[in-house]
Amino acid sequence: MKSAIFRAICLTSVLLILLSAAGMLFVLYGQQQEARFSSLHAQLTYLVKGYDIGKVDYLQEAAGQDERITLIYRDGTVLYDSVANATDMENHLDREEVKEALEGGFGRAVRPSATVGGSSCYLAALTEDGNILRLAVTEKSLIDMINDSATVISLILLLCVALAAMVAKHLTASIMAPFGKMDLDNPLENDTYDEFDPLLMRIERQNKRIEEQLGQLKEKQQEFALITDNMEEAFVVFSFEKTVLSANRAAGRLFDRYDLTDLSYLRICKEQTVKELLERTFLGQGGSARLEKKGRIYQISAYPITGEKSFAAVLLARDVTERESAEQMRREFTANVSHELKTPLTTIMGSSEIIAEGIARPEDHGEICRGIRTEAARLLALIEDIIKLSRLDEGQIREGFSEVKLLDLACSVQSALSRKAEKQQITLTVEGEEAVTLGIPATLHEMLFNLCDNAIIYNRPGGWVKILLEKREGRIALLVKDNGIGIEQSEQSRIFERFYRVDKSRSKAVGGTGLGLSIVKHAVMLHGGEIFLESAVGKGTTVTVLLPAAKEEQDEIPLS
Repeated sequence: MKSAIFRAICLTSVLLILLSAAGMLFVLYGQQQEARFSSLHAQLTYLVKGYDIGKVDYLQEAAGQDERITLIYRDGTVLYDSVANATDMENHLDREEVKEALEGGFGRAVRPSATVGGSSCYLAALTEDGNILRLAVTEKSLIDMINDSATVISLILLLCVALAAMVAKHLTASIMAPFGKMDLDNPLENDTYDEFDPLLMRIERQNKRIEEQLGQLKEKQQEFALITDNMEEAFVVFSFEKTVLSANRAAGRLFDRYDLTDLSYLRICKEQTVKELLERTFLGQGGSARLEKKGRIYQISAYPITGEKSFAAVLLARDVTERESAEQMRREFTANVSHELKTPLTTIMGSSEIIAEGIARPEDHGEICRGIRTEAARLLALIEDIIKLSRLDEGQIREGFSEVKLLDLACSVQSALSRKAEKQQITLTVEGEEAVTLGIPATLHEMLFNLCDNAIIYNRPGGWVKILLEKREGRIALLVKDNGIGIEQSEQSRIFERFYRVDKSRSKAVGGTGLGLSIVKHAVMLHGGEIFLESAVGKGTTVTVLLPAAKEEQDEIPLS
C-alpha cells in the first residue's frame, strides 16, 4: 500500500508539472504573439500614413530586413512585395487578414508562409485608395521554441521530478504514519482518519467475536486438559505428520518427558514394541501391545484416525500392574487354598478309612479320632480365615464402628496370649498412654492378636514382645516389637501375602493358616491406617500400625 501511494503521488505530481509547463508555454507564446501584433500595429499605422503620401516608392524605402511589406489591390492582386516578385504571387483575396481588412479596416492572421517558410504573423490595414497594405514578420513556432530550450527545459523538469519524488515520499510517510501507530487490539482508541471509522468499528466487533471464540476454545481446552490430566491412563494424540498434538501428565511420566507437544513419535518412543504399534496405526491398522517399564506393566492400545490421504493416531496406555499382580495373587491363592484344604482333608479321609476298614486296632481309635478332630479344627479355622479375608477384600465389614480404647484393647490381647507366652518363655508387656480410635473392636482385636501371636511364635525362649502406644500428629501409632529371630530383607516385602510363610516348618508345627498377616493388612486398610515393617535377622522385628485418632466432632468413619 505504501509503494502504491508513493507511485500515485509521484505520477500525479509529474503529470501536473508537465501540464503546468505546457500551459505556461502556451500562455507565454500567446502573450508573445500579442506583443508582436501590437508592435506590428504601430508600424503598420505609420506605413499606411506614409503610403498615403508616397505610395509604392515610400514602401520600397521603408522595407526592412525583418518585416515583409505587401501591397494588395482590392481584388486580391499583389501589387508589391518586399520579399518576393509580386507578379509571381497568387491572388490574396482569400487570405484571412485581407478579408478582415476589407470588412473592418484591420485584419490579422498567423499561418505558415509558403514564400519565406516558417510561421508568420500577418497584420493588414485598408488604405485611403482602397488597397490593402499588409505587414508580416516571421516567428518561431512553439515547437521550435521548445527545441531551442530543450536542455534547460529538461533540467528543470528533472529537478521538478526529483522534488516531486521527495514530496511524495514525505506525503506517503505522513499518510501512512497513523496506520503504523494503529492499535488493532483497541481499534476505537486510534486517532486516525474519519473515513476509517466504519472499518475500525467492524474490527472492534470482530475482535470481540474472536475474543469470545478464543475464550470458549480456551475453556474447552482447559476442560479437556483437566479431564485428561486427571486420567490414570496415558493419553496421546498424534497428528497426520506423526507428531504429538496433545498429551496428558500420565503420558509425560510414561515417556519421561514433561512436554511432548510437537515431538515426533520416534523421539518419544524408545521401546520397539510401542514404535512398531504406532507405525502400524499410521498405516490404518491399530492394535495393542504389552510394555514393561520401571517395574510397571502397561497395556498399550492405539487407534487410527482416518484422513484424506494418511492416518493420525490416538494412543492409550493403561497401568495394569496391580491387575496382573492381583491376577497372579488370585492364581496363587487358588493354588494355595486347594493345597491347604487338601492336606487336612487327606488326613481326615485317610484316618477315617483306616477306622472304617477295621485296619486300626481298637486301642488306637482314640488317637486317630483326636488327629481327625485336630485336622478338622485346622480346616475350620482355615475356612473361617478365608471367609473373613474375603469379606475384608470386598469391604463388607463396615458396620459396627465405634470408639475403641486401644490401651484396653492391648491389655485384652495381652491377657489372651499370656498363657501361650509363658509356655514359650516369652515376656509380653504393654506400654503407653490411652488412645482412642474409631473402628470395629473385634477386627482391631484380631489384628493386634495376630501381630502379637506371630511375634511370640517367631521368637526364642527368654525373648520379649512389647505392645507400645504413641500419639503422632493426630494419629495413633500401635507398635508390636520383639527381639525374635527377625526376617530376611528379601522376605519382608512378601510377609503380608496370603499363605506366605517365612519359616514353613515352624508354621506347620504351630498350626498356622498363613492368612494371619494378610488379615492384619486388610484390617488396617479397612480402618484407614497404614502398616510398616522393620526387621533384622537375629535382632527382632517391629511392626508399626498408624491409625487415625478419634475426634469428638468427627461425623464419618474413615474408610480406605
